[in-house]
Amino acid sequence: MSENLGKLHGGEIEWAISKKYGIPIKKVISFASTVSEIQTRKSHKIISKFNLLHLYPQKYPYKLIEILAQGKRDLRSKIIVGNGSEELIYLFAQAICREEVIIPIPTYSSYEVATKKYGIKNKFVRLGSDFDIDLDKIKDAVSNKTSAIFLCNPNNPTGKLYSKNSVLELAKLAKEEGIKLLIDENYLWFTEKKNRHSNIGLVNKYPVFVINGMSKFFGVPSLRLGWGIGNQEIVDEIRKFRVPWSVNSIAISVAEELLSKYKNDLRAYQEFFEQKRIFHRKLSKLEGVHVFPSETNFFFIKILDERIDAKDIFEELAKKGIIVRDGSQIRGAGPRFLRVTVKDKGKNDVLVKNLEKLLSL
Repeated sequence: MSENLGKLHGGEIEWAISKKYGIPIKKVISFASTVSEIQTRKSHKIISKFNLLHLYPQKYPYKLIEILAQGKRDLRSKIIVGNGSEELIYLFAQAICREEVIIPIPTYSSYEVATKKYGIKNKFVRLGSDFDIDLDKIKDAVSNKTSAIFLCNPNNPTGKLYSKNSVLELAKLAKEEGIKLLIDENYLWFTEKKNRHSNIGLVNKYPVFVINGMSKFFGVPSLRLGWGIGNQEIVDEIRKFRVPWSVNSIAISVAEELLSKYKNDLRAYQEFFEQKRIFHRKLSKLEGVHVFPSETNFFFIKILDERIDAKDIFEELAKKGIIVRDGSQIRGAGPRFLRVTVKDKGKNDVLVKNLEKLLSL
């Protein structure tokens, strides 16, 4: 097992820490994983009732697609369901991307991993000083070899939600240049309603593919269910590469029930936003750090004390079974950054207390 555990994905690192330090997996507290805890119990209750394992899953899950289309008939043929949104990232890379792509950084690492798998060159463009889109830099990076742009909105790890106008300008650029734009909206669930805006409306006019999934907000990453809503040409091309029955019946049925009811679960939203506000306030009071504003369920933190770096904090916390995301392992971030996810009050307080001790040494 590699000693540089900070390089591991949030879905792997918990098991690695448990093994290395002999800490039972149930006692590991992961602030590195961006999976929410607010819906998990409800999801597990639904799964326990499932009794259709004797049937093959639907290749075209009509009911789920109706829910995702939200009554818009013109979207039905533009929806593709996948084995998590991760499968759709890889399918997009395989089916759509050619020669080179543009990836604004720092952002989700799978865009780079997926495109490299198919021999595609990555052009990395740094986000602005406030982690906003630098449209001029992206324009300058576009060449006759560019096939696509990847955008995470809200962005992981920065927590930044890009304005509707910024994304629209990027979609216009994609159309003008004959390239495709993937927009990852997995963290939009955690944005307050007054600020929340999906870019699905762009798919009818622009070469855009919007992906989302169940893992983060509903707390069911093992379920593996995601979806993409896109320009018809993009979706039709991706379907050619999709493996039959890649999405199982449990995932489809649980998604149908959760998605049809989540809007009425105001208590879960209220609980999350309250814990987020409290967590942000406590983190911001720590000396030697700057906590960036976030429209997601995690905070991006800059370490101001030059005597301490992210790797030091990661390793010291890991020994106690507490995991944070080490920014030195995120392209475009660096050794002075951490990402931590909002948990419940007790777990949040454990992290704040331990960070306070480490930062005061």
